[in-house]
Amino acid sequence: MVAAFNAACTSSGSGCLGICTPTGGGGAPPSTPPPVNMFFTVPAGDTEPIPGFGTPWDVLSVDTSRTGLPGTTYTNITITLTFLQANAFASLPAPGGNVGASGTQLGIEIAFDADQNSSTGGLASCNGFNYGTGFDHAIDGTGLLFPRLADGNFQVFTTPGDVMTGEAQVSGAGNQVIIVVPISALGGTGQTNMFVGIANSNGATPITDCVPDASVLTT
Repeated sequence: MVAAFNAACTSSGSGCLGICTPTGGGGAPPSTPPPVNMFFTVPAGDTEPIPGFGTPWDVLSVDTSRTGLPGTTYTNITITLTFLQANAFASLPAPGGNVGASGTQLGIEIAFDADQNSSTGGLASCNGFNYGTGFDHAIDGTGLLFPRLADGNFQVFTTPGDVMTGEAQVSGAGNQVIIVVPISALGGTGQTNMFVGIANSNGATPITDCVPDASVLTT
């Protein structure tokens, strides 16, 4: 708070009277936008029939939270993926790498319709499930299109065009992977339609799970 301090001396008495007069900084503090949360659960074992090799990475839930800072609009979407497998986070591709061909590493792809406009972006599908048109941004956590960044983050890019627009911060432990997506990299307001695809290799049939099946999550 900014304040001005004025001192006035009285003519009767032996000292001065100090007067503190606030001149600015009053009023209510800037408001913070309320979090917008979504929680979606998936039955265990709801994996795709293909591939028939490697780790069948299985998503149990997707938790999203759209948040902002005081005095701002929404700034981030935090996506928490919980897997059946306890070693999910440790099995992400190494920084600078991709899922490879072993079938044991965890690859995560997320597609966004950031402006919720079906006439922009492209057609999206996952192992035969059709999610429609309008998907204008994506995250490649498989490293197949864009290797995982040296700092461990995932790249955010436009679709079509594959132009990098930002980085999604990656953290987690055990069976959880947490991805924080800056809304500035997606455009729009942060209210998006999205879906998640999970892969275990760079082979011809890498998909182990699609969440949800043929519908979208709204952040």
